[in-house]
Amino acid sequence: MLLALVGAAVAPVVAAPAASAAAPGSKYYVVGPVTNGQREYLYQIAVKTLGDGNRFPEIFALNRGRQQPDGGQLTDPVDLHPGWILILPDDARGPDVHVGPAPSAQQDAVAAAPAPGSGSSTGGTPYVLGAVALVVMAGVLAAALRVLRRRRDVVPEAAPPVSATPVSATAPSPTPARASATAVV
Repeated sequence: MLLALVGAAVAPVVAAPAASAAAPGSKYYVVGPVTNGQREYLYQIAVKTLGDGNRFPEIFALNRGRQQPDGGQLTDPVDLHPGWILILPDDARGPDVHVGPAPSAQQDAVAAAPAPGSGSSTGGTPYVLGAVALVVMAGVLAAALRVLRRRRDVVPEAAPPVSATPVSATAPSPTPARASATAVV
């Protein structure tokens, strides 16, 4: 439903061709990192930089299909990634609005690359690493539960009771003495 509404709002603006390169004195915004589990959306960026969240289709139109530092492209107004550089309309203002030529995708990718030998080679977001850790922990837990279940299922059979006196197979079994029917009185 949300995507249908977004698509309907963006359709009139998207008809105009997207700018492939920003003018030298243009304004741009760098998408920030995920904070408290919340990522940024075009609507929020439009509120911060243009004063009206309903102007997000303008930002989308300026950046649609534009190459980003991580190699991605803005094709969905809801799908933004930290570090992406968004060209803004000329009337954008605010502390997060940068003025000047927007860094190209190649310049930003080189600047963001870790120096050789720096030891920083995470390459993924903390959420991906956390998800991998959860999967590994779930596997370890499942294996431990299987081992415990097998131990519980394999209960040693009860040994027959050991008698103090050995019983031989040929010895007659003791029978109680029967009282005679003709008893002497």
